Amino acid sequence: MPNYTEFLEDRLDGYGEPVGALDDRRMESPFDRYAMRELAARVAAALPSLTIRQLRVLHGLYVEGCHLREVANRLGVDPSHVCRIKQGLLEKLRVACEEKLAA
Repeated sequence: MPNYTEFLEDRLDGYGEPVGALDDRRMESPFDRYAMRELAARVAAALPSLTIRQLRVLHGLYVEGCHLREVANRLGVDPSHVCRIKQGLLEKLRVACEEKLAA
C-alpha cells in the first residue's frame, strides 16, 4: 500500500497555483489554501484507522480513479458491497476529521 500522507502532500504541493488561463483555483484566498491543507492533514491522520479493505477501496476509487465495478472485481465482491465499504470509510474519515476539529 502506498504512503497516503505523501500522496496527499504531493497533490497539495502545487495547490492554488494557476495551471491554465481558465483555472478556477486562482480565485482562492490564502485562507482557502490553508483550509485545504489542514483538511488534508486531518484526513491523512485518520487513514491509519481504516481497515485494509477500506484502504484498498479508497485507493482504487480515489487514487487510481477506477469504477466501482473494477474495485469490486479486484476484491472479489459485489459492487454494492464496495459501495457499503466506501460509505463506511467516508463516515470514519468524516468523524475523525470532526473530532480533530473539536479538539
